Amino acid sequence: MSDDLAQIERLIETNPEAAADKAGAAVAASPANPETYRILGAALRRLGRADEAARAELASVKASAADPEVAQAGQAILRGDFPSAEKLCRSVLRRRPNDASATRMLGEVAVSVGALRDAEDLFRRTLELAPALEYARLNLAEVLHQQSRYSEALAELDKLGSEFAGYPEAMTYRASTLGMLGEYQNAIDVYRQMVAAEPSNLDAWTSLAFMLKTVGEPEQAIEACRSALKAAPADGESWWMLADMKTFRFSDADIANLDAALADPNTSDDDRLRLHMALGKALEDRKDYDQSFGNYQAGKAILAAQRPFDTRPMGEVVDRMEKLFTPEFLATRNGGDPAPDPIFIVGLPRSGSTLLEQILSSHPLIEGTAELPNLHALAGSLEPGSQFRGPGRITLMCSRDSRRIN
Repeated sequence: MSDDLAQIERLIETNPEAAADKAGAAVAASPANPETYRILGAALRRLGRADEAARAELASVKASAADPEVAQAGQAILRGDFPSAEKLCRSVLRRRPNDASATRMLGEVAVSVGALRDAEDLFRRTLELAPALEYARLNLAEVLHQQSRYSEALAELDKLGSEFAGYPEAMTYRASTLGMLGEYQNAIDVYRQMVAAEPSNLDAWTSLAFMLKTVGEPEQAIEACRSALKAAPADGESWWMLADMKTFRFSDADIANLDAALADPNTSDDDRLRLHMALGKALEDRKDYDQSFGNYQAGKAILAAQRPFDTRPMGEVVDRMEKLFTPEFLATRNGGDPAPDPIFIVGLPRSGSTLLEQILSSHPLIEGTAELPNLHALAGSLEPGSQFRGPGRITLMCSRDSRRIN
């Protein structure tokens, strides 16, 4: 940034009106410079002229987009080349440290490697530079959602302007966030708006079906799945959701449609996986166990090819935990919550712990709190690349006063 522009920016604190006049003159003299628009926007916001400030901020973003490196960074992100995008963004920020576009895209790079806290900081910085850049606010809401900070995510979504809030991506995150907060009916309302606007939105239909199933409306959930299948007869997610409803039974026509979808060479592997599992359930209900098992095997073979699983890392973690959590270890540490109400259910996979939780949660004075996303977020926040990760980190945490552990 030139000395003249730096002087104008400093003037915002003491005389924002003069700063706005000078910044306006700088824009007229250099209309392709993103910095002049940014400083003008900051001065106008200081004066309370929010609409004019928003126009200046978005003009700054538009001017930045004409920078070849910014454009190349955007293309790199679209094709998934995040290392190149990072290099380009950092190059732009060395020249223009306050470039909102490069800062926001660097946040997307951080998301791609799971550095969610860094991404959050970058998106917040983007909004400091260009409060009118609503896509950055949606980015921030998304990254808060990924950290299971749903109330904060919803607060950011509530700040979106009415036009941007109506975009499918924004509505999807709003509905999902409402669902995670237990506001199921509000989530259902949003999903219904989405499918009314776009009847071919399969994700919205299946999400609506899941919410309806959650609130105890299985018939409406089935209807939502059927609506999705009208738009896409081979949609594996809808077929599997039907199969996963304990009271649903497939008709002869359903089984014929499943067979036809599997026979179609254009059916994707993702759909084919779920179609096999749904057909397996349909045939199992009819006690055709040989054909049922064959479909389960075919579906799992697709899954195994998509997600090869190496048991060794998991085995190493289990071995370390067996060595760590001895009776002596637990006896010498004052961990846990002193409150009388929390109930923690632990167990090995397939040992019935989920069933036990469901039994307890059916009592009117007990609520299952869906703590697993929070625990995953906590695990993801453990210091990577250090000896404190996993059991080692737990040892450190448990050695502290339990009241200080969040």
